[in-house]
Order: sequence, then structure tokens, then C-alpha cells
Amino acid sequence: MDDLKEKYRESPNEQDVLYLLHSCSNSQGFFVMNEHILFLSKNDGENVSNTIETEKLSLTTKVQIVSVHNMPTFEPGYYNYIMFKGKDDDVDFDSFVRICSLYVQDSSEMTLKAFFFSIMSLFQMPKEQQYKNLLGVLGELVVIKDVYEESGVNIAKGWHAETTDKYDFVLGGLVLEIKTTSHDDLNVQIKHDQLYSREDVYLGAVCIEKSNAGFTLNDLIKQINTIEEFSKNLRFQIALGNELKKISPDEANQLRFDIKKIRFFKNTDIATISDIPEYLSDITYRCRLEGQKTVSIEDMISRI
Repeated sequence: MDDLKEKYRESPNEQDVLYLLHSCSNSQGFFVMNEHILFLSKNDGENVSNTIETEKLSLTTKVQIVSVHNMPTFEPGYYNYIMFKGKDDDVDFDSFVRICSLYVQDSSEMTLKAFFFSIMSLFQMPKEQQYKNLLGVLGELVVIKDVYEESGVNIAKGWHAETTDKYDFVLGGLVLEIKTTSHDDLNVQIKHDQLYSREDVYLGAVCIEKSNAGFTLNDLIKQINTIEEFSKNLRFQIALGNELKKISPDEANQLRFDIKKIRFFKNTDIATISDIPEYLSDITYRCRLEGQKTVSIEDMISRI
């Protein structure tokens, strides 16, 4: 596994170029293309070229492959492959490699397509997490729209700008984290180190409730995209697409919500715990924000 990962990390990132990572047999192996690992197998009777997508996997059948960059003995022909959409730091990367390796050793003559359908559920995000992701994105988009309508400032330029960012928005001097809750008292979950590792973090709280007369996430996206500053912003559209991959399309189109209130706070104004021993870390707790000092949108965006 370590050797395969090392080869994965060292492989050149050339568009649509296939590199061998590990050969399992004369007709099967692990490859990398466009920074994604593929399990490739000689076509086992599939007559149609097709692609089936899930959250973390995709199956592509009957693809003609003529060469592999670092494998001069590769036999050209038609192949099927399963692609893992995550990178090597994804928690499911090792599981994908292990279960495909077991498939090679299996003697049941299961087709790759049948194998793909048998493992799909292993690599899908739990429904509960998809719902949490929906609420998070809903709250963040509500704030983008609210700030723009009140001030004319487009904070979407700093929305998930980098995948490594630990805050929802980083734009100029503005560092903003959003929490979405159904609690009237704005009871939200706080990661202490995230909120208090610096003195200039702002916290937005969006209180929502389910309502048959409300709007869906897709409704909100359509509203935002009627504004050219958003619809023609490439970075925003890429970030939006990445977030939507983590959400159930059915829930995005069917679940309806109303906004009850939106409040903004500065971390230094929020009552919290103190004198934390050095040997404690990753502290998470719930905090009731209602009644604590708020800041205006104008004050907040002055940091940009």
C-alpha cells in the first residue's frame, strides 16, 4: 500500500495520460489518470461504452486504450475501469485499493460491472451526513445572498477558495465561519480551536425551519444565479459544484425551508471557556448565541 501511494504521489499530472501504479495480473491493475486512481480490467464482455457515476466512484465500460505512459508492454484493447474520485488522503482510498485487490484474487468470475454495483454502497456518504452538508451549504448561500443584498459586496469570492481552508469564507481580512441551526436560541456546535485560534474570526448563525411553503436549496441557487456577479463567477461556480457533490440531489430539490433569522458575531465577543490545559485539544461544544453581542454586516465587511 505504501509503495502504491508513493507512486501515486510521484506520478506526473498530465491531462488524460495513464500511468501504471501496480500490475495485478496480465489484464488488471491500478493506474492513475488526472490525479485519480483507477482499477483497470480487460473488457469482460461489455458491448456498450458507458459511464455510471456515484458519489465517490465511477464505472466506465468498453474504453479503447492504446498505451500506458510508463508501461511499454501494455496490450492495447478495450478495457473497463472503476475510478475512485478521492485522493490518497481520503479515508476510503485504502479500502478501495484493498477491495479491488481482493476482487483480483476472487475466483467467482464476477464481472467488473457486477463488482462495481456490489461495492457502491461502501463508498457512499451516509444520508445523515448528506443532510448536514445540505444545511451547511444552505446557510452559507443564504449569507452570501444576504450580504450582497444589504451591502453590494460579493463575499462568494472567498467562499471555500481553497480546499485546505478551515473557514467557510476567507476574503482579504475577513475570516467568517457559518453555522446553520434550527434552534431559536441559536444553539450551535463550536470547534474551539477553529473559532479561537485567532482574534479576528467572525461567526454567522443562520436559524432555519422546515416549511412546505419555503424554498429548496435549488430554488436558492437559481435566485443567486439570476445575479451576473455570481452566475459568471467561475470560482464561485466551481466551489458550488464541489459542494453539491456532497448533497443528495433529491433533498436539494425537495426539502423546503424558511429563514427565521441571521445574526453575526465576533469571536472575542462570544462567551467561552478559558484556562484550557495544554494537553487538551480538538474541543467541541455547543454554544447558545442568542443574547450575545452581535455585529452588523457593515462592521464585518469593513475587514475586507
